[in-house]
Amino acid sequence: PTLAELEEAELQEPPQDEESPPDCDPRARRLGEWVARSLRVEPDRWARCAGSPEARPLLRAFLDGDPARRLLLVTPGAGGQVALAEGLALAAGAGRSSKGVFLLRLAPAPLPSPPAPGHLLYGDLAAAPLDHLATFVEEVVVPLLANQKNHHSWPHVVSQDVIHHVATLKSNVFVMVGQVKGKTLLPLPADLDRDKYIDFDSEKTTELVDKSIVHAIESAVIEWTHQIQGVLKRESAELLLQGQDPNPKVELDFWKNRYIDLQCIYSQLKSRKVLSLVELLNRVQSTYFPAFKSMFRDVEAGEVLQM
Repeated sequence: PTLAELEEAELQEPPQDEESPPDCDPRARRLGEWVARSLRVEPDRWARCAGSPEARPLLRAFLDGDPARRLLLVTPGAGGQVALAEGLALAAGAGRSSKGVFLLRLAPAPLPSPPAPGHLLYGDLAAAPLDHLATFVEEVVVPLLANQKNHHSWPHVVSQDVIHHVATLKSNVFVMVGQVKGKTLLPLPADLDRDKYIDFDSEKTTELVDKSIVHAIESAVIEWTHQIQGVLKRESAELLLQGQDPNPKVELDFWKNRYIDLQCIYSQLKSRKVLSLVELLNRVQSTYFPAFKSMFRDVEAGEVLQM
């Protein structure tokens, strides 16, 4: 047989017998090499993990093409050990303080030996994946896709659509990070959140103001209103209405967290950036300026009622 035929035969090597331990599988050993190199642990740590009763069925299903077992996460544990989990079960764990390694089987078939690039994707997973995603969007996705210098060969409609979707993605990730942390974060309009302020001393007339900027600010006010109303309308009796039986501590925690959230919202509305944008709405006599003042009063009233 030729070298090409031998390589093809190796790729088509059948999976190990169901009864054989997965840590003896050459595919599992290859995964262990990647895990040990990424997490900087001894190779025997992976072998011990792969042969454990908890990890053995997960790893076997992953290697043999189980459609429900396409994603595994490996994380360092106590005493230099490593742990294997199905999906992203450990990714959101509060106790995980270090990075992990994800293993994603791309094809629905069993993993070939050795694993081919088109069948497997692996890489590091940060300890705080959502914060990592927010940083990635902020520092990589937005500068690349929102920069019109990269759109020189694109139609104008496509360029504007991409910029719009990138801004929406950035805003959604920003809001989601706040929700995970129990805070309501108010996203600023696109292109107005990088220390760009309105210079009212040099702009004596509002006729020179770009209408698209005014529209972006008005859209932001609408979104802020929905977010803030969602906080103000939230009731502590929601758990009771859902049939649960919360104790008094749950009630106290609800009002404490609500007050902290309102303080966070109030500080954002009083920030220099937001006040500059709202002042522009006042200068152009936007109908959304009274709406902002009403929203601001609602937040102040909510804070006073809880003091």
